[in-house]
Amino acid sequence: MAALDRGASPLIHTAAGPDDPAVAELRRAVAISGQSMDAVNHLIGSALGRVLDAILT
Repeated sequence: MAALDRGASPLIHTAAGPDDPAVAELRRAVAISGQSMDAVNHLIGSALGRVLDAILT
């Protein structure tokens, strides 16, 4: 999100469905972090919302 705050154009990557290996990697990272999946999903959703808002405005 720092890139957006600077006015830069960040690269955005999302998973290509539930079988995407990135989903398993995210779950492992969340488990290691001690955060809840709900909290992480909220952060991801908020960040993607900011990205979309920046694109549309």
